[in-house]
Amino acid sequence: MSDGGPMKAILFADWAINIFSKPKVKKDDFIHLANQLQLSSSGTVVQIKKRLNLYSSSLRFKYKHNAVQPDEIHFWASERQPSFETMVCKDGELIYTARKDVQEIVSFHVQKDSVGLRGVNMQQIIKYGH
Repeated sequence: MSDGGPMKAILFADWAINIFSKPKVKKDDFIHLANQLQLSSSGTVVQIKKRLNLYSSSLRFKYKHNAVQPDEIHFWASERQPSFETMVCKDGELIYTARKDVQEIVSFHVQKDSVGLRGVNMQQIIKYGH
């Protein structure tokens, strides 16, 4: 973290965010990802992979169109992106952080969408002053 700005993710493996870059992807991985993204997981691996690729390519276009970096946690539900100055990770999905832009301690969840990371369910815990 810096003095303020978007939250960046550090990739420990190439496929940490995008499962399609994983060296060996099994049918169960595709089914799990389709279910996670609320896509149909029925059919052959080729059919599931085609649905996932279509979803992923439209999402990559949305990221590019909105100038969103895939290694930044982006809050799609927010018109203005929050600025953070410190954080604590409870686990791989739950984060507690200080929002610099509104001076609040908040929590939110991180979701993988197969292209990047989404910040969802942000909740204020307490406001703080200077």
